[in-house]
Amino acid sequence: MVAPPDLTDAIRKVHDFLTVGAPAPLQEGVAAALEVLGEEYYRTLASEYRERHDLLIPALQRAGFACAPPEGAYYVLTDFSALSRADDQRFARDLARLVGVAPVPGSSFFGAPDAGRTLVRFAFCKRIETLHEAGERLLRFAAAGGGKGRAAPRAGLPRGASPPLPARSPGAKGDGAPCRIPRSRSTRARP
Repeated sequence: MVAPPDLTDAIRKVHDFLTVGAPAPLQEGVAAALEVLGEEYYRTLASEYRERHDLLIPALQRAGFACAPPEGAYYVLTDFSALSRADDQRFARDLARLVGVAPVPGSSFFGAPDAGRTLVRFAFCKRIETLHEAGERLLRFAAAGGGKGRAAPRAGLPRGASPPLPARSPGAKGDGAPCRIPRSRSTRARP
């Protein structure tokens, strides 16, 4: 679509809310499924999402994104300011174009958009292979200097080399490094 930026910004937000929310008939179907699907289905679903969570979060951390691991969501809000001086819109576009990994700009989740200018959101409701590839690409991006040269080369690695991702196993944990988004940013998100 070709339109002035102030219009396309509003159109993108409406599109996001229309495509992310479930229509009423689907909600009724899910309500019925909640009553008939057994506990094993939900245990398996939770385990599969935990595996995806445990793959993506450490990869983001190793690539230089600061994040607080979500406790129940299928997405994670990350701070990319250690990687780039760009704002969230530009960083998300550049990451999609240069790396092939497309986050959602963080400013769209805040009543005051400036509060999200150094944040992007990644979803992990993807195939394991897709998440593994995304992690590898993000590590290469960070090792190559990230956006605008802010990322420092990883100690002990040749320039441009990426640290390996851990084995893809459920329950894999990150390197233990703390990763927290300042409370003033994480609590001001819109519902």
